[in-house]
Amino acid sequence: MPIGIGWGGSSRLWIEGRSRASCLPGAGSVVVAAPVSGSSRPGARPRTPRKFDFAARDERNRSPGRSGEEWVFRYERERLVLAGRGDLAAAVEWVSDSRGDGVGYGIRSKEIDGSDLFIEVKTTNGGQLTAFILTACELECARESKPRFRLYRVFEFSKSPRVFVPGPLDSLSLEPSEYRVAFPAALNNSEALTRPRL
Repeated sequence: MPIGIGWGGSSRLWIEGRSRASCLPGAGSVVVAAPVSGSSRPGARPRTPRKFDFAARDERNRSPGRSGEEWVFRYERERLVLAGRGDLAAAVEWVSDSRGDGVGYGIRSKEIDGSDLFIEVKTTNGGQLTAFILTACELECARESKPRFRLYRVFEFSKSPRVFVPGPLDSLSLEPSEYRVAFPAALNNSEALTRPRL
């Protein structure tokens, strides 16, 4: 019998053909081991011209991203209920939905002992090794909040969603993809802005 995942009555997680206990982290078909990282390719990146619509990319990513966060939000609540901590399940907050983005994580959950757990969810319809974007704020939060920070990588979301938690972010290949550019303070006066120097 194929294994399937879905949401039953009262938004409870179910896995077809498995008991509810198998939904706990580390069991069942939902949680998988993190892939083993290979070495990154040495050398310069090829620079191939292409037309790229950033707005369209952002729109394509927004829907699976939000859906993946909701999936993990429900998963976290169910994980705590199954562990006998319904009191903590009620405290799980989908922060990016209730308050917005910008805190460095999307979900504030709880460990079984009641301590806070900050979860950033990265969702893809692609496979386990699909690269993703991590903001500077998310990286800063991960570094400040360890060991309470978790990155949940949800993959193959549109087919058969599964999740893994990679190792510490500093052990992954972090590659800058864009930079914010600011002008030096010397340029912040009206003379520098109105009279070009030739």
